[in-house]
Amino acid sequence: MTNSGVYVVEPCASANAYEIKFKDKKLNLDNIDFCDVLAKTNIVLVGKYYGYAVSFYESGRVMIKGIKGEEAPKISKKLISDLEKSKVLV
Repeated sequence: MTNSGVYVVEPCASANAYEIKFKDKKLNLDNIDFCDVLAKTNIVLVGKYYGYAVSFYESGRVMIKGIKGEEAPKISKKLISDLEKSKVLV
């Protein structure tokens, strides 16, 4: 688990996934332009990011599915950087 004070990255027990939870932040799904979008509603955007299925939730959660524990910190940091650069975090 990674805890930065702004977000937490931890394994999701109910899925083969890692979860990023942002504290006091929401996601503007309309600004996500750094992944291949597979589906989108007002609440969730599902896309492919470096080969991983990722669900972005407007509420401030991100699920990275099928990722192994040793890969999670590297991909999470890159994903968080892309979220910040694209002004997705609000």
